[in-house]
Amino acid sequence: MESILSQTYGDFELVVVDDASSDPTIEVIRRYREPRLRILENPRNLGNARNRSLAIRASRGELVKFVDQDDWIAPSCLAEHVRLMEANPGLGFSFSRRAISAEQPTPNEPAQSTGAGDLQSALGDLAEVMPGPALFERFVDAGFRDNWIGEPTSVMLRRACLERSLLFNRRLRSMLDMDLWIRLMAFFDVGFLDADLATRSVGTASETRAIRSRRSDWLDRLWLLEGLSEFGELWDRYPKLATLRRTDQKSLVVSMATGRYRAMERSDAISDGRAYMSHLARRMAGRPRSQFDRL
Repeated sequence: MESILSQTYGDFELVVVDDASSDPTIEVIRRYREPRLRILENPRNLGNARNRSLAIRASRGELVKFVDQDDWIAPSCLAEHVRLMEANPGLGFSFSRRAISAEQPTPNEPAQSTGAGDLQSALGDLAEVMPGPALFERFVDAGFRDNWIGEPTSVMLRRACLERSLLFNRRLRSMLDMDLWIRLMAFFDVGFLDADLATRSVGTASETRAIRSRRSDWLDRLWLLEGLSEFGELWDRYPKLATLRRTDQKSLVVSMATGRYRAMERSDAISDGRAYMSHLARRMAGRPRSQFDRL
């Protein structure tokens, strides 16, 4: 909150969506007497995808900037993203480098960055404006194994582009943000800011760490590919998408046949596998359900 309210660019609204948390988040937020602040409280937990989609729907600006719960942004962050996005109306989103901190910030004393988190080196030389489909092809060739863009706090997106690429994929657990980035870059150009404008706070109790420790994201790539199949032109343009899906489908069938799951909890893995097989049966019967939230 302090990092947002300290921005050099002041023309923004601040939407906080509390997903039925059990901590004192709302009590802390209500202490701020800030006219740009709007608070939404979910009566029940919606989960990461639906909560993020709700936050986007609740916002009113043309540009949407994420700042996740324990992360923070540099004072010039909004100004730099807005400058780039307004100068280049063809950008679907812009992203910056980000630093990593093992400290937990507090409202009155933001933690200090402890080191840079260079995700972008795998993308090669980056320009301030890049053709999105070329970046998308790099992710396809790499099999969607890594998020080279960064977490939501590193990104600003253009609201109008979500009408084409849709919102978050409700099936995903760990690849939720990367999935949206690749859908945006498939149709729009991408902007890059070569500065640490965001800081990612990494704590021992983070949701991402818990998901990975349980390996409950074991079907994420398969669900990501199923989501991309809803965009027929992408499926036709990149035959490797179908090859990747067949590979993951075979792996799932072997896991279900042998009972050797990559997931930690066997009962959860069986439930996940059955959910995918049900989705597959509906798709083959011509009755698929979209995985995405919409504006």
